[in-house]
Amino acid sequence: GSRLGEHLEVMSDVVTFGLAPAVLFTVEGASYDSPWDALALAAGAAYIVAALLRLARYVVASSEGGDHELVGFPTPPAAMAMVAIVGLDADPAPALALVVTVSVLMIGTFRFPVMSGFVGRFIGTWFVLSFIAIFTLPHWVPAAATLIMFAAAFVLLRQRRLT
Repeated sequence: GSRLGEHLEVMSDVVTFGLAPAVLFTVEGASYDSPWDALALAAGAAYIVAALLRLARYVVASSEGGDHELVGFPTPPAAMAMVAIVGLDADPAPALALVVTVSVLMIGTFRFPVMSGFVGRFIGTWFVLSFIAIFTLPHWVPAAATLIMFAAAFVLLRQRRLT
């Protein structure tokens, strides 16, 4: 595609995977009692800064040409995790801890595997089924299932790296 198209894609990713989840969490956090409400605002701001940094690093790596690996937790699954956190309607302390964890993972320097083949198809199927579940099941079911899937994926990736 054109250079303009690449920049427009990144800007839409910032809104879709950075700003929207941060606003969603911040609105949820506004219902917390003091001082949790202010901390939710700070965590939401930290999330969007982390998403911006993650996407900026991706743009720089892709503009250098050649094959590049994903570094840090990608923004699409981070956004899914944010939606799951809001959907679980957790108490403020664990919710804030999870948002900060997702933010730190996005700016991490670890290699994140590219999801292709079976894993890519599995993730795509999971996304479609989760989307359907959001509208047909109680809100906590797809949120909890998504968090469990992410935990299982990290365990499997860690075991794969150790062997």
